[in-house]
Amino acid sequence: MQRFDALPLGRAEVADYSRDMDGDGLADAVIENQRVRVSFSGADGRWMEWVWKDSNTNLLPESGLWSMPGPVTVPRWEAAGNSSRTKPGG
Repeated sequence: MQRFDALPLGRAEVADYSRDMDGDGLADAVIENQRVRVSFSGADGRWMEWVWKDSNTNLLPESGLWSMPGPVTVPRWEAAGNSSRTKPGG
């Protein structure tokens, strides 16, 4: 069983982290805010979930979603030239 961690996020804040979401032993990329959580497979880059937190509903098909061939790379917020994790003006 996977441990639950609470994320105390303020309005317009975003968290990104790695966690094995599908139990395959590989870390998956996860990005979330107060309302939604998205995750991408560490094995093949597939967009695995887009969860609306109010209802805990995954808005993607069970098999996930491919945007294009190849892995998905998500740069860290700071690596993209940003100095904080909050949305500008937020």
